[in-house]
Amino acid sequence: LGELNISPQLIAMVYSYMATKHVASESLQDMERTLGIACESISKALKQLEHHGYLAISRASKPYQYRVIK
Repeated sequence: LGELNISPQLIAMVYSYMATKHVASESLQDMERTLGIACESISKALKQLEHHGYLAISRASKPYQYRVIK
């Protein structure tokens, strides 16, 4: 995680948000306004969550669709 400049706490915050308050039509910019975290950091957290099997990301349409798995 150090090479990504992203903390485990930020990843946990993004996951918690995704699991409880995220709606399918929400964009990264919407999440940025809600969480007060830069889009770039949210994107890195989402990619890590996908990599570790916590989220599924559908890149077939814009905005991407996110789904919590665990």
